[in-house]
Amino acid sequence: MRTLRRILVLLVVLSLPLGAAAGAAAKKPAPPPEEPGVGMTCAELKASPPAGISFAEEVWNEGGSSFTVQLNKGLHACVDVNSVAGEWTIDVDLGSAATGSLAVYDSVMPGDACWGKVYVEESGTVVTSVIPAATIDACGIGELDGAVSLAFSADYLGRGKLAQPVTITVTLP
Repeated sequence: MRTLRRILVLLVVLSLPLGAAAGAAAKKPAPPPEEPGVGMTCAELKASPPAGISFAEEVWNEGGSSFTVQLNKGLHACVDVNSVAGEWTIDVDLGSAATGSLAVYDSVMPGDACWGKVYVEESGTVVTSVIPAATIDACGIGELDGAVSLAFSADYLGRGKLAQPVTITVTLP
């Protein structure tokens, strides 16, 4: 009786790895979804935006050395910027938003961050660290991007419609 019990236990133990291996082989992992915007400029991303994403239009000020965007619920900022190296001055009026985020990348995606993501919790002026000139792979941190321009990105973080929009003015070096 003991021998029979030992044989049954041995058979069960030996069959466990085979069953697990067969189950693992039967389930193939799904490929990861492609992220929207990979390798695009802001203009290209705005031309065919991902589902559920809307972009604010930037207004370039006289001389082309500064631009302004206004954000409200559901709007994101993505602005292609051709700039020389230097510090950027960013004036933020949060309106009735509690928080906003700002960043500068060397392309939309897989863009490396040259500066940011910075969270702003009160209206005022933010001066960036020195951002490199707009070139391919300007930030040079990771994989090579294909955009010559830099990508300025901003969002307001909150829920509900804003009584007063977030207004962001960026002055380039």
